[in-house]
Amino acid sequence: MSENVLFRVLKIVYKRWVAPSLGNTFRFKLTYLSKHGYWPDLENPRSMMEKITWLLRNDRNPLRAKVADRILAREFVAQHAPECKLPANLWIGTEFTQDVWDALPQKFVIKGNHGSQMTRLVDKAKDGHEAVRLATRAWLDIDYSQLHQEWVYAKAQRVLVVEEMLELDAASPPDWKFMCGNGRVLLIAVDLARFSQPTRNIYNREFVRLRNARIDTAQGPDIAKPASFDKAVRLAEQLTAPFDFIRADLYIVGDDIYFGEMTNFPSAAMDALEPKALDFEIGSQITLDGLSHQTLTGFNDFCETAQHTSQMH
Repeated sequence: MSENVLFRVLKIVYKRWVAPSLGNTFRFKLTYLSKHGYWPDLENPRSMMEKITWLLRNDRNPLRAKVADRILAREFVAQHAPECKLPANLWIGTEFTQDVWDALPQKFVIKGNHGSQMTRLVDKAKDGHEAVRLATRAWLDIDYSQLHQEWVYAKAQRVLVVEEMLELDAASPPDWKFMCGNGRVLLIAVDLARFSQPTRNIYNREFVRLRNARIDTAQGPDIAKPASFDKAVRLAEQLTAPFDFIRADLYIVGDDIYFGEMTNFPSAAMDALEPKALDFEIGSQITLDGLSHQTLTGFNDFCETAQHTSQMH
């Protein structure tokens, strides 16, 4: 029996017979262990990923829901970082008709307002209306708050949002992800060629590349430090100042900094930050304000709902 076949058999055995007999908390921690390679302490979190998990299950700050909503977030950006540019909104709605398509420019970006992983770059020279309509219509049926229990999306309006397409050197610009603790940039992930051959470089706040670091995706080629890098750091810190941890995703296009989105719980803390020593080092720099917001769900309830969701998908 090959190693792959054995792994699949053991996975089936675990799901059908072993997992149901385990307690919810223990089962959740086993999943975390399989993703990160260490047993989590979720009552006294130490690493960055443990602290993201703690926030996901404990922090019910309503401001998190506002910034997770692409439409409502624009008002937040205008108030907290007015220098940060917003891509032009071209259309918002649920019925992506031929008339809507015809009125849009040659290139644009269409997104789901109510979650993550719902973005498509559109070029009418390569894409047809019906293909885009069908793909994005399916997004409206997704309740993203149930996929990983990211409650911040529960009340976000399920609509499609079309924005202008940003370009740098005739291509989609790098996606700069500023991971911030207590209003200070602690780590930066830069996604390159995100929609074709994605790679991800990791830097510290001084733009020193951490070549041995990785979050889910392999590192790519070196890039030059943008002239507006320090401005982007400053705006990221303005945007994230109200939170103990959050990620601000920005685009650097020449002298301009454009807002992408705010990510409360990156990958629901299921993408490992490697090496583990870096995960714990960054975590040590984050102070969680555990007394500010009342805990609305116990960990067992959280795990029960997460387990039910995993069985549905």
